Amino acid sequence: MIKEKLDVATVLRGYIELTQAGRNFKARCPFHTEKTPSFVVTPDRGSWHCFGCGLGGDIFSFVMRYEHVEFPDALRLLAEKAGVELRRVSPEEERFTGALYRANAAALTFFRQQLGGDVPRAYLAARNISEEAAEFFEIGWAPPEQDALAQHLLREGFDRGDLVRSGLVLDTQYGLRDRFRARLMFPIWSALGKPVAFTGRIHPDFDTGNLGKYVNSPETPIFVKGKVLYAYGKTKEAVRQAGRALLVEGQVDAVACWQSGAKNVVALSGTALTADHVALLGRSAQAVDLAFDADDAGWAAAEKAAHLALGAGMEVSVVRWPGGKDAADVAGENPAAVLEAVAAGVPVVEAWSEKLLEQHSLRSREGVSALRRVLALIARMASPVQRDQWFRYLSRKTGVAEETLRQEARSGVQLEPQGAREERAEPAAHVPRTEASRWAALAEQVLAAAYHTHDLPRVQGMHLPEGFREVLDLLRAEESRSEKPEVDAILQRVIVAPSVVLGTSNVDRLLRELEDCYISAERARLSGVIADAERAGDEEAVNVAMALLDALPRR
Repeated sequence: MIKEKLDVATVLRGYIELTQAGRNFKARCPFHTEKTPSFVVTPDRGSWHCFGCGLGGDIFSFVMRYEHVEFPDALRLLAEKAGVELRRVSPEEERFTGALYRANAAALTFFRQQLGGDVPRAYLAARNISEEAAEFFEIGWAPPEQDALAQHLLREGFDRGDLVRSGLVLDTQYGLRDRFRARLMFPIWSALGKPVAFTGRIHPDFDTGNLGKYVNSPETPIFVKGKVLYAYGKTKEAVRQAGRALLVEGQVDAVACWQSGAKNVVALSGTALTADHVALLGRSAQAVDLAFDADDAGWAAAEKAAHLALGAGMEVSVVRWPGGKDAADVAGENPAAVLEAVAAGVPVVEAWSEKLLEQHSLRSREGVSALRRVLALIARMASPVQRDQWFRYLSRKTGVAEETLRQEARSGVQLEPQGAREERAEPAAHVPRTEASRWAALAEQVLAAAYHTHDLPRVQGMHLPEGFREVLDLLRAEESRSEKPEVDAILQRVIVAPSVVLGTSNVDRLLRELEDCYISAERARLSGVIADAERAGDEEAVNVAMALLDALPRR
């Protein structure tokens, strides 16, 4: 239904510039750099194909790849363009999602409208935030009144309970009170660019010392800190074009970097980097530049982030701000220094070698401990070639023989608690493999191969059977246990599977077979849904299921 209403050329023209070539269209491919257009759109087939990089598909696959989203989000986005209403079957789900999206969008409009006053404008200037940056990041102002937003949203027809669930409003013994007051408001967006939460920075004239300089929205059904990166919904195209992301610690730092020319910036929102964050960045970037504060907490956060990013196969560099300042201070003094510092970023192993090994002698216990931390970073790298290069670098820097460093890495760097494999080997042996379906068996084989070759990001976008997506998330988070017995059983089998390294062609074949199994299973499921809905006379459910069925790839 959606494909029938949306012409492929019309959809793609909203993203890239198309030039007519007979009955078809040509363009420069948005997914790789090229001078001569090799990207062809064929309206008669409803498809696109790039003869340069080999990618191709329909409107759904294009939107998924361009917007860096998975199929359900692409379906919703294209349904809006087509004027097809995809209603949720469950009213409860609508209450906990749709109402929250609408409340945050209305709050964003309200905060933006309040920004025109003298007080917030002066505060923007004091923070060196330009009009252009305020517009791009949709920065707003929460007035100091106790319930200005609450009363506004109630007048707009929002349900009292929904406002409390959104985290925008607090339900107190004195009535509804705004969570954010007298603060510059930084909206946080989903990957699709929808506002899902806020961070508010207190105006110094209203700071009593016990309110907190920053206040964040609480986690809700549409906002999980460990899954959302500040500014990614706005800067993901710049990240994709650069092939790398500049990761900073806060909203003000992100705005300052963007304003100084580093358009590919993203920021954490009150939490450490997680495997989900890395997976999100991995949709657009192959490298990440860590630009955290220069204090001990900043270095500790960067070290953890580096392990996650290296484990996902990304290149990692460290940006060191001049004078030990943070990004916002550097940008305020000299915007050009921001780009200079980013350009001068050094590979993470080099940065940690300089920081740790120059502070301690290798003859001391502290020195050996520091060396092992550097070796742990090398061990996380997916590429044997890169590991080999950094072992040589470390040998030259320390004077320790390469083979000795490799032995130390094998004996001193433990990626899991000692004894963990022995503890979990027994239950894994009793899990019957014969009960697994072909889809589940393929998924288990793919996950095991990816886990033992440090190539888990390759599986991230694949469709997996129930429970296997959770296993993938646990593996990427380096967890070795699950509270769910059925998930834990799969996890243990994957971890203790023989470390067989499959060739690229074999992995590609397995991934194709895995996707074919998903398509067959999903087609059968949707056919059943349609049959049930037709028997029940539920035309709306039939239409939704038909749209999903139509969107499945034809193989």
